[in-house]
Amino acid sequence: MIIEFIEFLHECPHLNAVRSNNESEILVISSKGLKKFKTNDLLEEVISVIMSDNINSLHNIIKEMNNSGFFTDLTIWHKSDKLCEVTYYLKATKVRTSFPDFGYILYPVKVASDAERWIVLFPDIKFRKDFLEKLDELQIELIKRRTIFSEIFIELFENLDFITETLKIRHELSGSQKEIIKFAYNQGFFEIPKKTSIKDIARKYGISESAAIRKLKRAEKKLLSKILKYI
Repeated sequence: MIIEFIEFLHECPHLNAVRSNNESEILVISSKGLKKFKTNDLLEEVISVIMSDNINSLHNIIKEMNNSGFFTDLTIWHKSDKLCEVTYYLKATKVRTSFPDFGYILYPVKVASDAERWIVLFPDIKFRKDFLEKLDELQIELIKRRTIFSEIFIELFENLDFITETLKIRHELSGSQKEIIKFAYNQGFFEIPKKTSIKDIARKYGISESAAIRKLKRAEKKLLSKILKYI
């Protein structure tokens, strides 16, 4: 089993909808698979549930999808500030129709204005080779690919609590706490011997030494409280 992260650029209705909204991104959470649609011989794909960074970009993307003519029977079931439960049909791209012949797409699929990003599970190296040859045949621009070792992938799922708690830190640290602890780390404050002093850090941010220490200690406590229990 081989798991690959693949980033590529191709003509896809999702990409076109996202491109029209500057730096917006969406995650397609699931697909109900490919099927023949109505009396059409074309393969169509039913997609359900997409996520976006914020409701404004999501609203604009849905509007663009509705107006594009590439999506049919688009129905919104639920919408929140970051998630929209939506079903629709679209003509499957040639890359998408290669699955499951070559491997299996693991959702979510990330769609940004510059590329689509997939995680794909291939049964073995031959399936991966065949898929990459298919991309070349279709003249798909492959931007980046990286193998994810199956052991790491399994460990990731076994440690979802740790990953979730770690990701929460980004939202729990204040902007000034993030900035000061990153600066302190990059300047060598946590090395032995220290390459910078609390006085230098305080001067950098125009605050007293005691205020700099408090900010660093609070940031450290939040970081350690999330990590230590999993070590």
